[in-house]
Amino acid sequence: MQAMKLIKQKFNKAASRYEQYDQVQKHIAKELIERLNTTNENIVEPINNIIDVGCGTGNLFLKLQNLYPDATITGMDIAVNMLQQNSFCYHHNICADFRKLPFGKNTYDLAIANMSLHWQDNLALTLNNIFNIMSKNGSVAFSIPIDGSLLEIKQAYKDLPNHTSAKNNFIDHKTLENILANYRILDITYKTNTLLFDNFTNILQHFKHTGTSYYYPNKTSGLKTIEHIKQLECAYMKQKTNAGKLPLSYRIAYVVIGQKENI
Repeated sequence: MQAMKLIKQKFNKAASRYEQYDQVQKHIAKELIERLNTTNENIVEPINNIIDVGCGTGNLFLKLQNLYPDATITGMDIAVNMLQQNSFCYHHNICADFRKLPFGKNTYDLAIANMSLHWQDNLALTLNNIFNIMSKNGSVAFSIPIDGSLLEIKQAYKDLPNHTSAKNNFIDHKTLENILANYRILDITYKTNTLLFDNFTNILQHFKHTGTSYYYPNKTSGLKTIEHIKQLECAYMKQKTNAGKLPLSYRIAYVVIGQKENI
């Protein structure tokens, strides 16, 4: 409960400047729509009602509208400030979180979630909650960062003088696939997306303004904040590319699933 309050606060605070720093989310949204488009022929249910779970500032809306021009699209997010940023686009906006979705059965034909499901600590339960509001042959498409994401910041922490571990709550691919075994898998694709930054300050800005600072940087190391950041920057600089850029990688699973016929 406390974790979700912190996440909600982070995204409400980040909302006004989120779109200036969400380049990775936009790129992954494009990839997710492409994966969804390639599996359209395997989706049984006509797509009349769509919910964007954790819609944020609305990266997916126009892409979904182009793919399903006749569908009604609802945006749902835990952070009301995020919804205010996208109020011009979705047909309906709902402020709610994944633990208690305020919808009945057979409400949606397609649920889509771009870089949002990892904020919940129980993916299996979250998917079950989502399918409870889906039509019989409804589908769920999502992108999720998995273990292997943000390895550069993790390595930088290892190189700190007193070596404190960075937070990392990303699911590993084996656990993910065990959860997905309960569903009809229409598509699962793994890709690594790497951002390149001019300096470490820009990386910190990326974390701060996309809500990722809930995970990083870790301020519980016992170091004063300024000293901690300086040491972390020095450690991170060891990973600079030949072109002088600082990399930051996200390992992403793109998934499209439906209910198994016997469920």
